[in-house]
Amino acid sequence: MKANGDIRVDLRGSIVPVAMLEFTRAFREMEAGRTLEILLGDRETKINLFKVLRAYPYELLDFHETESFYRVRLRKEWKKSSEDRGGRRNETLRKDVGPHPEDENQVPHAKRHHNPRRKKNGRCGSEQC
Repeated sequence: MKANGDIRVDLRGSIVPVAMLEFTRAFREMEAGRTLEILLGDRETKINLFKVLRAYPYELLDFHETESFYRVRLRKEWKKSSEDRGGRRNETLRKDVGPHPEDENQVPHAKRHHNPRRKKNGRCGSEQC
């Protein structure tokens, strides 16, 4: 741990599963607002790190690549409460991407049909069409 409260994790030479475990442990134990410097030795570990980071609130402060290693600096952000997200997480995500195609309240009846074979008049034959 550095004097200013930042944490440094050296994952060079670690195999990917061990490196991801060490990273997640360090990141979970950190307080929000603190920074974490991660040293990675190979491209595969870097790719997996950013996959794991999708689950955590963070801000990327710096990314530096050299011939022998990668340096990543992150700031842990505060977790948003469910009230900040407007309810359940799935509802928030669905608002971002629009209504789910199978949601009968959001999609008109004619567009819910997946069968391209319709009557000549373009209707499916149900009472709603």
